[in-house]
Amino acid sequence: AIGEVHGLDPGRIICGVGSDEIITFLCQAYAGPGTEVIHTEHGFSMYRISALAASATPVQVIRNYHLPPLTKDTLVVLCSFSGNTEETLTAFDAVEQAGARGIAITTGGTLKEPRDLIGSLPCPARPPGTTASRRFRCPACSRGSRCRHAAS
Repeated sequence: AIGEVHGLDPGRIICGVGSDEIITFLCQAYAGPGTEVIHTEHGFSMYRISALAASATPVQVIRNYHLPPLTKDTLVVLCSFSGNTEETLTAFDAVEQAGARGIAITTGGTLKEPRDLIGSLPCPARPPGTTASRRFRCPACSRGSRCRHAAS
């Protein structure tokens, strides 16, 4: 039903109870012994926790344009709401050059274009009738929850 409503391939939709569960699902599906999961120094702790739970090696990085050395066994989760975040696109180039594995989470933009990724998850707009968090950005105009689109 979700795929039909939003015009998406049902095989590319993942549902979970918040980001904790979705991050855990991603690590269970794509990470494991002998793989690495890169997470940022001051980012969401579930990346490290879920990597360890999947017997993968968590690799901490500082949030900037440069990733640590990557291998074909490295899993990089690329997350950009707009799909056009410069740092995220630069990281994708590094993933491609190293032959590492990448998963994109985005609403669109350049990151949503066909790429050499092992997976791509749509980040849907806020459903009608729900409360927007302070991190919500309208996909129509990139403004916060008080834009004219979010009210409709």
